[in-house]
Amino acid sequence: MKIKYKISLIAAIMCIVCVGAMWAVNNFISLKYLEDTIQDKVLAEVRLKANNINKWIAQEKQNLEIIAERVMLAKDYGHDTLQATAATANIAEQNNEMVRAVQDINNAMQMNVESSNKLSGMIGQIKL
Repeated sequence: MKIKYKISLIAAIMCIVCVGAMWAVNNFISLKYLEDTIQDKVLAEVRLKANNINKWIAQEKQNLEIIAERVMLAKDYGHDTLQATAATANIAEQNNEMVRAVQDINNAMQMNVESSNKLSGMIGQIKL
């Protein structure tokens, strides 16, 4: 075999080995990055769910404290009093949610009015 063919064969084998090595390194790095990214996303989602659960627990704790306070003030520990107090607390919570919703609607309407005023001012300037 001529030296020219031996050099060509060695160069081709080196190229194939280098490409294989680069593929293996790239594959390893990509898998590690993908694994880290998925783990970060899962942790973020778990933290979000944990915060939602913490908020729910705090709300339920507050409701129970209100009910216990009302029962203690009434000094009537009967089953009917507990149910009436719980119903009152639920109605109060629903009223608070309605008030917040109305406030949000009012804020949105106020922003709409401000935007309309700015837009009519701009239109007035353009007509001049």
